[in-house]
Amino acid sequence: MNKEQVIEALKSYFPKRWFKYDNSGIQRLLEVQAEAILMAVQTTEEVERELYSGSAVSTLADKERAYKLPVTSDMSVEERQRRLIAREWERGGPTNTTDFENTLSLLIGSPTKIIPDFNDFSMLLSFKYMGQKINFPIVEDYIRRNKLGHLKHIYNTELDKEVIKIRDKVVVTTKQYHKVKEFRVGMKPIKWKGDTILK
Repeated sequence: MNKEQVIEALKSYFPKRWFKYDNSGIQRLLEVQAEAILMAVQTTEEVERELYSGSAVSTLADKERAYKLPVTSDMSVEERQRRLIAREWERGGPTNTTDFENTLSLLIGSPTKIIPDFNDFSMLLSFKYMGQKINFPIVEDYIRRNKLGHLKHIYNTELDKEVIKIRDKVVVTTKQYHKVKEFRVGMKPIKWKGDTILK
């Protein structure tokens, strides 16, 4: 959102006849209001960014001191953020969803998304399984200590492979193949889009 867009949005709240003639006083007032709105939006975004350990930059040193971590310039910002999330995990206690997802992604080794179900106080942990080894006791311990507002959780894994069924009269053979856009039977390539075979 830029200044001109904010001014146009503000103009929509007033009668159009106010802007038919050269009225520099109203235009100047709208510009001042637009500047104030943009500054408020920018400040809000910065406060929201600094709230989470995974995206904090200017408050990173304060958070490190609060968790008794050495404040050092030898590490990159990303490494310091990951170290802070790990320390929060060690200390236990409730955490916000963004940091919770970041830590689970670190423990599982794949980007993890939390899908809450507020009706039965459960949550779905969705991640892509790519053959990595997962230490589930550590993952379970982290979930138990940090997400206290749910009664159960379910893992939803997305495999990096898909199942293709090949029918040959009565026998059904099920095999897993890596995802591809075409494969060959004999010399003729078979291509498909979705569930439809293209000719």
